Amino acid sequence: MHDLKYAFYSTFNIFFQETVFRAVITKHAFRSLGIDTQNYLKRFLPKYEGSSKDEEQILDIVFTADPNLYFGNPLGKLHSKIRCGWFNPERPSDQVQLRDNRRVLYDHYIRHYYMTVLKSLLISRNREFVKYTNSSVFEEPTARRVLTPGFFRKSKISKRIKWRTAARLRVILDRVREEVGEKAGFSSDEEEFGDLNKIPVARAGQSTLFCPDFVDYDLHQPIYMDDVKRMLKDYKNLKEQEPDSPSLDISDIGIENVYERAGVACIAERNLSAEVSEAMKMPFKSIK
Repeated sequence: MHDLKYAFYSTFNIFFQETVFRAVITKHAFRSLGIDTQNYLKRFLPKYEGSSKDEEQILDIVFTADPNLYFGNPLGKLHSKIRCGWFNPERPSDQVQLRDNRRVLYDHYIRHYYMTVLKSLLISRNREFVKYTNSSVFEEPTARRVLTPGFFRKSKISKRIKWRTAARLRVILDRVREEVGEKAGFSSDEEEFGDLNKIPVARAGQSTLFCPDFVDYDLHQPIYMDDVKRMLKDYKNLKEQEPDSPSLDISDIGIENVYERAGVACIAERNLSAEVSEAMKMPFKSIK
C-alpha cells in the first residue's frame, strides 16, 4: 500500500511539470480518443456560427504552446489550476460554501439598502404630503433643499468668496475716499455685505501681483483668521492626506520661536529655573 501511494505521488509530481504535461496533453492524444469521448470534450470548445468548419484551427489554438495567445494560453491556465488544486474533490465544496456565504451577505446588504432607501423615501414623501395638505390653495409649493455634505462644502466656499469680495470692495472704496479727501470708514454702500469687522488680518505683505494702482489684485493675504476648531480640522486633514508635508515638520522650532511667531511676550528667564530655560531652547519633537 505504501509503494502504491509513493508511486501515485511520484506520478502526480511528474504531472506537475509543465513540459511533461504538454508532452502528454496534445492534439494527437485528443484524436486518439474514442468518438464519444471526443464529442463529449468538444462541448467545452467555443461555439459560434461556422465553428464546426474551424474545428482544426480551434484545436490548434487550444493545444498551442504560445504563451502570448490572446488572453493567455489555454493549456497554461489548465496546468496552473491543476497545480493550485482547482480540481481537488474538497475544493468544490469549499467554493460552494464560500459562494453561499457571499450570496447571503449580499442578500442582507441589498435588502438593508433597499429598506433604507424606502424608509427615507416614505419619510420625505410623508413630510411633503403633510406640508402640501396644510398649505393654502393659493400658496405656491417650494422645493426643499437637501442638506448634503457637498451643500455645506459649497456654502463655506461661497461664504469665503463673499467675504473676500467684501474685503476687496472695502479696499477699493477706502482708496477712492483717500483720493477724494474723505475719511475712510463704513458707508451705506457696504451694508449689503453685513458686518465687515470679521476681517482682522492686516495687510503685512505684498504678493507678486501687487500694484499700487490696483490694490485689489493683492490676493495672497488671508481674509480672516481661522478659529482654533478650524485650524485643528485643517491640521488633521493635512496629517491624513499629506503626512510628509513640510508644514508638519517642527523639528527645528523651539518654544521661543513659537512665542515670537505668535506675538506673545516671552517670560523673563530670570523668573525660570535653569532646567526650564534649557528646555525652552530645545526644539520640538516631530509628531508622526
